[in-house]
Amino acid sequence: MTSEQKKFIEQIAQYVKKYAPGYGVKCYSAIIAQAICESGWGKSSLSAKYHNYFGLKCGTLWKGGSVNMRTGEEYNGKHVTITDNFRTYSNMEEGVKGYFVFLFEGRTRYDNLKGVTDPETYLKNIKADGYATSSSYVNTNMSLVRTYDLTYYDPKETAKMKTNSGLVAYAKEQVGLPYWWGTFGQTATSSLLSAKRKQYPSYYTAGDFGKQLGKRVHDCIGLIKGYLWSETPTSAPKYNSSQDVSAQGMYEVCPRRGNIGSFDKVKGRLLFRGSSAYSIVHVGVYAGDGIVYEAKGHAYGVVKSDFSKGGWTHWGQCPWITCDTEGTSDTEQKEEETVASNKCIVKDYRKAVGDSAEKVFKKAVELRCTHVSTGSWDEMVSKKTINCNGSGAISLQLAGCLAKGTKMGHVSTKGISPSQITSIDKAMYNRDKIKHCRFIWINGYEKDLPYWLKRRGVIYIQWSNCCVSAGMIDGKHWVWSCNEEGGYHGGHYDQYKETSNRSGVLSCGGHYPWGGKIYVAILPEDKWFQHYAVEAILGLHGDGDDRKAAFGKHYDTIQAFVNKMVKDEQYFLRWAADYVLELYAGSGEERKRILGKHYDKIQKKVNEVVDLAHKCWRNEIPSGDKRKEVLGKDYEIVQKQVNRTTS
Repeated sequence: MTSEQKKFIEQIAQYVKKYAPGYGVKCYSAIIAQAICESGWGKSSLSAKYHNYFGLKCGTLWKGGSVNMRTGEEYNGKHVTITDNFRTYSNMEEGVKGYFVFLFEGRTRYDNLKGVTDPETYLKNIKADGYATSSSYVNTNMSLVRTYDLTYYDPKETAKMKTNSGLVAYAKEQVGLPYWWGTFGQTATSSLLSAKRKQYPSYYTAGDFGKQLGKRVHDCIGLIKGYLWSETPTSAPKYNSSQDVSAQGMYEVCPRRGNIGSFDKVKGRLLFRGSSAYSIVHVGVYAGDGIVYEAKGHAYGVVKSDFSKGGWTHWGQCPWITCDTEGTSDTEQKEEETVASNKCIVKDYRKAVGDSAEKVFKKAVELRCTHVSTGSWDEMVSKKTINCNGSGAISLQLAGCLAKGTKMGHVSTKGISPSQITSIDKAMYNRDKIKHCRFIWINGYEKDLPYWLKRRGVIYIQWSNCCVSAGMIDGKHWVWSCNEEGGYHGGHYDQYKETSNRSGVLSCGGHYPWGGKIYVAILPEDKWFQHYAVEAILGLHGDGDDRKAAFGKHYDTIQAFVNKMVKDEQYFLRWAADYVLELYAGSGEERKRILGKHYDKIQKKVNEVVDLAHKCWRNEIPSGDKRKEVLGKDYEIVQKQVNRTTS
């Protein structure tokens, strides 16, 4: 091995080690070999000039820079030369990070690479997944692995490996311990206090620091650093300059991240708070089941808190730990039935529809379904068929919003032009069969949709398409779409492979279905108990036995909120305003009809909440504890409006 080759390996390995854990990848040697093979030790034009070390082609998901170049491919044993568009990057780190983005963001095809520790298995899997065409690809790369002893760079599976579950356990262990700015799990001593007072004089003015000596101390980002740099929850941390970042810096290096609307609720993910992705001021650790551990501030220390009350705006996967946890599945979703939580959802139908749409999509890909009208999950599985209306209808069926076997979707395009679609009922059929949903007349394009209508689980009805929003992911709006749109790749659905004449099953801005108008947005309900209480006061559920029948097992819980609202008008107005801002009361004359005698007071409160939310975004009202202090009892409702308008 030459010194130049060793340098190249070390450089590539550095960035592979940095980003691989965040995607659950444990085999570094195979990736280093791929970089050597694909880039010719970093000397090919594509790698030397454009920092593409893996021969990554653009595809239609790529929105970055590109270059058109010649490349060799092997088809049916024959070697051919073609030209294609390749992704370009600004430096080596971005090029290596781009490898993981290419494999795992926006597609599940390569998920069989996660957790693999044997390089030969990794290479066989990635070739079988369609990454490479060369018949000698596995042997060539394995020769590099053996020749240059690349397994040296593979992670060693030990008890000390940092994982998502380990981070949660560590953070839980620190609950009740003090918050000291600029610390990361050290034991509080007089010398440490003196040093920190000198370093951060404005943060060390409280009179109780001396009473906290001898205890383990953290600030918010220090809670994560403490885990990364300590062998156990009680051992002394060892400083690591390469991982010494602020909350803002941590968000920026997260390989997987996004706005809170796209949060997958995986245990051990990091939660962030900030007015934008460029103004992150706080970080915590999601522990699952709506629980967060955070070093909240000196007045609080490290605490266990309620996810829904935290005002979290972003999430991310720490790049230096392996993700060994999973998100909350639809079977794990439980109905909250106690007043104690104070913010319970009877059932989140929007989440249920989103989860169901993803389930339908993945199964359609797995079965390679053909484009035929399909009325139920069982029919899709047995006949291996799906179409756009069927995917939307089945998603609603699985979520409990539509009877099994009942179809719905856009009306037939035969004999009707887009100009003739002038109402919800002219745009779709079987609207009356759909339960637990709102119907919003859009008659416009995706680019003009507010964030509120881009959330995961919203269904769109177009002239010739029905699709389900997958939410905002890394600033882009994605959708599950099972529309033929001119044919398929090989006559079947092929996971995430978009072309100019075919939507695939997941697409985003600029691709079909965004080319045509959206006429109707179907919004599944995600009402809280307080919303039902508001409806009860508005007279929408009757009283006595009628109300008991309407609310069923939740009657006592909802009635408790009704009683509270009757006694406290301001409490009622706050939640009534939230009910309106959640779009449950429509607009104009419809809103006046639904709100009845309460209209003037509720509308006044709506305007007030919107105005306060705008002031928050303009930083006229500061974030964190100061915001809570300024807004008082309005904090929760205003913060909800801030969160719902996050783009």
